[in-house]
Amino acid sequence: MKKKPILFSMLLLSIISCSDDKKKSKEDYNHFLISEITRISDEKEYKENYSYKENKILDCDGSKKYFYQADKITKIELINSNNEIIKTIEYKYLNNRVDYYTTVEYGMVFKTKYTYEENGDVLYDTFQLYESGEEEELDNYGTYTFKNGNLIKLEEFLDGTETVTEYEYDNQKNPWKNVLGLNLLLDQKPSVNNVVKEKFNEIDGYSGNTTYSYKYNSDGYPVEKKAIYEDGNVIFLEKFKY
Repeated sequence: MKKKPILFSMLLLSIISCSDDKKKSKEDYNHFLISEITRISDEKEYKENYSYKENKILDCDGSKKYFYQADKITKIELINSNNEIIKTIEYKYLNNRVDYYTTVEYGMVFKTKYTYEENGDVLYDTFQLYESGEEEELDNYGTYTFKNGNLIKLEEFLDGTETVTEYEYDNQKNPWKNVLGLNLLLDQKPSVNNVVKEKFNEIDGYSGNTTYSYKYNSDGYPVEKKAIYEDGNVIFLEKFKY
């Protein structure tokens, strides 16, 4: 596989109210999980509610479902208001990390294959799969660069366009860090801490910066997140409940 830049995309989920005969509290698991996110954007308010079994995420408002085998997430389903599955992502593991995942959407099937470098970088290539079993390599590839459990650089090449996104972090706890198995899903942008600056650069095109500010609880988890464009305009405000 060619060592090339990378593609990424945006994130997900979790707190728990653990039931069954054995009821356990947050203290028993020694962590926090997100139960609700309130998002305010363009003067409109949206809410998302998450459910768990212990620290395994199960569902987001019935529109996103998660499936596990042991301690690993093996499938995510996106569901529309008619209760129809509109997108499926399935993860295949090798040596306790994702080897590749397949995405089914609009009747098409895509496969994203990872290569793990000795320096910690992760490369990916994307293929389209056909009923005949044939795989066609697409002009869609990239590189993830991590440091201390955080994605610090994402290089991607998609249909002739090359972009580089760089990230800076605080030293506080990411609200999703306690979801079992989520840290293995690179396409979900897992991180240990919280992004405070995102610098986007499209080669020979647009570039811009987004900054993020937070309010934290006494345990070091964010309870509020604000995204701001470099011109000072607020993109969104999110509030977290655990």
